[in-house]
Amino acid sequence: LSDPVFTERLCALSPDIIIVVAYGKILPDYVLKLPKYGCINAHASILPEYRGAAPMQRAIMDGKRETGVTIMKMDKGVDTGDTLLTLKTPLSDTDTLESVHDRLAELSAEGLLQALELIECGRAVFVSQDHEKASYAEKIRREDEVIDFRRSASELSCQIRALTPYPFAFCSFNGRSLKITKATVLEGPPEKEGIPGEVLAAGKNGIIVACGSGALLITEVFPENKRRMSAADFVNGARIKPGDKLVGVIGT
Repeated sequence: LSDPVFTERLCALSPDIIIVVAYGKILPDYVLKLPKYGCINAHASILPEYRGAAPMQRAIMDGKRETGVTIMKMDKGVDTGDTLLTLKTPLSDTDTLESVHDRLAELSAEGLLQALELIECGRAVFVSQDHEKASYAEKIRREDEVIDFRRSASELSCQIRALTPYPFAFCSFNGRSLKITKATVLEGPPEKEGIPGEVLAAGKNGIIVACGSGALLITEVFPENKRRMSAADFVNGARIKPGDKLVGVIGT
């Protein structure tokens, strides 16, 4: 946006309003001030919660029961501008990043159309955010992808769903990376106890792994250098059995 050619073209357009969606940089001051009605952003969270780069992933990881889209006027900060509309949607125990992303894309379009109509009719009322209640959704780091089986099964289910279909949460089996693409919390207590990461059962229904609290039923995996497959197929090919160990650090 600092390219003189782009600047010249944008100024020549003399836009009344600029719409911004999923643009991961702060707009230069000249862009913010150029349109008559400002720059309007659709942000994938219920602001002031989850400002920043990865609001959808962090909301799922944290086990939130609701998320949404906020239509806001951009300023010099990161998602700190005044808000106009918030459209909400519930989060379920089966939601993944993919399903949430697709729902929020639809809500973003709906919210932006409503916002444009309100602005055009002169009925838009922008409200300052409560900055004391703000939280920041940092971008996903490599360490966020590692499955630590010392955590609860519920937490790991949230982590796996938040990182599907990209970049996926992973552990290792026999020193090779194993991405977990589908898993649910095992209903009821497992038939036997085990240390975190220990395989309690493996068969046609999937792989049951002990966690710090509860157990996880893994039903789909993405082994290193292989295709995405059902956990049952992986059990057959890798000969995984009760007593084997899944670990959260490659090579240990």
